[in-house]
Amino acid sequence: MTHREGEQASEKLIQGFWQEKVIAERDVLRTARMTDSAVVTAILVVVEPAAS
Repeated sequence: MTHREGEQASEKLIQGFWQEKVIAERDVLRTARMTDSAVVTAILVVVEPAAS
């Protein structure tokens, strides 16, 4: 393996790592959003009957 091939291999590894990281963060955000809306819905369901 030449020096350049070594550099390309490590660049690929770094890119792969960043893609995984971005995908994981997106999933966390999506889950957080779903959780937020579920919590808000639950609060509304509890508060609405009490208010009326």
